[in-house]
Amino acid sequence: MLRDKDAIAFDRLVADLEVCFTESASCFDDLKQLLLDEVSKLAVNIQAVRQKDAVIDRLRSAAFWQGVSLEDLEWVRNELRGIMKYRQRAGVSSSGIDTTRVRDGAEIREQERPQYLGSQSEALQYRRRLKTILSDMIANNPVLQKIRRNESVQPEELDQLTSSILTQHPGVDLGILNDFYGRTASGLQATIRELIGMDPAAVEAHFTRFLHAHPRLTHLQVQFLNLLKGYISDNGSITIDKLYEQPFTSVSNEGLDGVFSESDIEDLIEVLKPFVRPESAHSPAMPNDQ
Repeated sequence: MLRDKDAIAFDRLVADLEVCFTESASCFDDLKQLLLDEVSKLAVNIQAVRQKDAVIDRLRSAAFWQGVSLEDLEWVRNELRGIMKYRQRAGVSSSGIDTTRVRDGAEIREQERPQYLGSQSEALQYRRRLKTILSDMIANNPVLQKIRRNESVQPEELDQLTSSILTQHPGVDLGILNDFYGRTASGLQATIRELIGMDPAAVEAHFTRFLHAHPRLTHLQVQFLNLLKGYISDNGSITIDKLYEQPFTSVSNEGLDGVFSESDIEDLIEVLKPFVRPESAHSPAMPNDQ
């Protein structure tokens, strides 16, 4: 019977981590990060990996590492060693090359560690995790509150937000998802807005101009607009193609064209411009798209 070399390599990594923990050595932080990196490469579309979601979520939490013990590390080793063979071997580079210091005998050496999102499925799983994290932070985070109101934020504010997430959730980085979507650093605010949605009051205020210009809307048109405002509030952006799909085809089988006249459509598209995201190979799939 062939030995599971991935499980054995994971055993060795955790064993080294346990030694560093016992000796209170500086290598503990380095190997901790390496462990999180290895776990982040797991292919989340595999059923065996999904069954370990609770273990992986606990491992990634700041609370786990604040009170970690040898028993905890052994628990992680036993729970995850059998699925390490499902790590992505290659993928789309997400955030360039970072450097990790790892122990090699008595020496500490540096090695490059690329981070990956290897597939659209993996990106969706990563997106869901980030969405949950950010949603929990909104009430107490002024930067997220500004983004949700569609207000501009400064690069240093985004840096502070990213750092805060990494501190509370080691191994979780907004930049990884942003890079997967093919966006530069300047597009990070749009990525965050798509994760947390928009304040419904801010969306309503944005549509005021269109409503004032079209005071005699029909019942179907009002229904369509309510769906549209709700979708943007939930998802932060939309594609034009989406206006011809569910949930909008529940109002008319023809989508937008079946509800508004050509001139009204031109006005509505103009209003929508700040929220329209371009189609791309890595366009984020929104909850209603799934």
